[in-house]
Amino acid sequence: VIKQVGLATRSATAAMLYPAVAGKKIPENELTGKFPEAVVSLVKELVLLYHLPVPNPEKNTDELRKLILTRVNDLRVVLIRIAEIHTLLSNSPTEESEQNKKIRQLALEGMHLYAPIAHRLGLYNLKNEIEDHALRILQPNDYLAIENKLKESAARRNRQIREFITPIQQQLDEQKFTYEIKSRIKSIFSIYNKMKKQKIDFDEVYDLFAIRIIIDSSLKEEKENCWKVFSIVTNLYQPNPERLRDWITVPKPSTGYEALHITVMDARGHWTEVQIRTRRMDEIAEKGFAAHWKYKGQKSDKEFDAWIDKLREIIDSNLIAFDAIDKLNREKQSNEIFVFTPRNELKRLKKGSTVLDFAYEIHSDLGNTCVGGKVNGRMVSLWYVLDNGDQVEILTRKVQQPRADWLEFVVTTKAQEKIKHALLQQFLQHAENGKEIFKRRLRNWKIPFSDTLVNKLIRMLNMDTSQDLYSAIYENKINLTSLKNIIIRLHEEGDEKQLKTAGSGNSPNAYVPKLPHEDLLIIDEDKKDIEYKLAPCCNPVFGDDVFGFVTINEGVKIHRTTCPNAAQLISRYGYRIVKARWAGYDNKAMYATGLNIKGMASSSLHAEVAGMLASDNHIHLQSLHMDSADGTMKGTIRMMVKNRQHLDEIIGKLKKIKGITSVSRIDSFEIPEE
Repeated sequence: VIKQVGLATRSATAAMLYPAVAGKKIPENELTGKFPEAVVSLVKELVLLYHLPVPNPEKNTDELRKLILTRVNDLRVVLIRIAEIHTLLSNSPTEESEQNKKIRQLALEGMHLYAPIAHRLGLYNLKNEIEDHALRILQPNDYLAIENKLKESAARRNRQIREFITPIQQQLDEQKFTYEIKSRIKSIFSIYNKMKKQKIDFDEVYDLFAIRIIIDSSLKEEKENCWKVFSIVTNLYQPNPERLRDWITVPKPSTGYEALHITVMDARGHWTEVQIRTRRMDEIAEKGFAAHWKYKGQKSDKEFDAWIDKLREIIDSNLIAFDAIDKLNREKQSNEIFVFTPRNELKRLKKGSTVLDFAYEIHSDLGNTCVGGKVNGRMVSLWYVLDNGDQVEILTRKVQQPRADWLEFVVTTKAQEKIKHALLQQFLQHAENGKEIFKRRLRNWKIPFSDTLVNKLIRMLNMDTSQDLYSAIYENKINLTSLKNIIIRLHEEGDEKQLKTAGSGNSPNAYVPKLPHEDLLIIDEDKKDIEYKLAPCCNPVFGDDVFGFVTINEGVKIHRTTCPNAAQLISRYGYRIVKARWAGYDNKAMYATGLNIKGMASSSLHAEVAGMLASDNHIHLQSLHMDSADGTMKGTIRMMVKNRQHLDEIIGKLKKIKGITSVSRIDSFEIPEE
């Protein structure tokens, strides 16, 4: 049988060696050095396939068949296994098989898994024989009944075939056709299947045999010639129009299969299917992409079509060389894996699936409490990537809860949706618990709870909903001491201006006060009563080193010496530069300024910054805006401060907050007027 499937000496050697290795009679390492490396490799894969769990092959047919084809790296292993199953089943006496569970399991595998693969590979005889032997073992009474019926009817059937084709041969000869007529007897398994599906007796199976007429024809005339043969057949025998299949005019779109099929009734009232093809059509149907297994309704997988068809061509030509097989092995691909539960139930998963994906495939509760697993008896983490044929056991803990980072390594849609749902339920529960904590703390602080207060906090902390606030409180992402400072400040001041967010359209300079010139600034020493404004490009505050710039329409503008526009003003308009320095100090004066802050993204960082600013009674906060992306945080603060010393103190406090990496003053790069 090994030779029949096109394999050679090395494959035969591996087929004879592997049962001893699988049965642990010969250690696998003893083969190395004694046999060629290719033989040892085949033995290893055969042992792997031998130990592969095959639960309920009659129920998990498609999944197991695909698992077999994807599990092995060398396609010769599949061919060897087909040959082995054929041999074992054919050598198993019916009477012994009924009591032997191992043989019955092998028969199930042969019937539901390997026979269809053999068919797919074009090994039609092996396919039919495996199915017949499997039926003999699994359903011996039905098998024997059909076998006896076929024997009893063999002479009559052969006579029917001769009587049926003789008139056709005469007509074909008269019309000078070059042709070949083949007859095909249904296998016992096919007859059994038809009887079961249609619930009929043996005598009611009208197509025990089929006739195939293959004609030689030029490409240009083949359609016309096929219809001529069709006319010959239907003139001789009564056709059943409902059973006409014209795949010449319009070939099968999925396969390109071409032929005329018609079922006709002979003079005795027996129905017979006739297939009419040209030699080209027959070649394509038998060896090309429109193989017989496709148009008989076998399920196909586009992923495997190309390399399976190539393998079949190699088998047909009996040229299974190592280099050809190796090339096909490299082409084999799959986007799915098949793994087993501890009870050997088969599960189909996306390639790249983890232990956690498998857990959610079984049940949501199993996924939500998963802490890891055992794969083939070995402890692994929950993000361990599974492989074809793995047996997986899930380990759980009641205290385990889904985490957002789980979404980063699961690959199945089912797992992703289940995790998102669990996280949402977890968030809602945390928010409910956090709300109770928040209300309890407010009572302790003697502060009334109100929606107005909550809305102020949401805006101040740059959050979207009250549930975000409550959840952060429950999860200790907000420092309650900092939150208390913010609330007390808001409660005491009741000033909505503090809650304006960035982007409201108000620039920091909207809050610049009118300053008493004589008390605060001296410009050009000997000049008095000069109108001036603080330049918006650098927002100087009391205590900054400054200079004056004489504008055309707005008097003198005061700039910081570190202003981003200072160099340009001095080089181009040096004659308009005047000296300026701060003089007296007004406790009531406030200066607009802004800060850029950067740091590591943290859910509590916003609250920490807001709390620090709220704790300083001398700050008039205009806006606080913070954004996070890719693990980093960037923010802006707009505020009014008393002087440079006050500003430096604020910067120092901000830098001490854990997670803040830099704090710098904001400069708006505004082109000065001439």
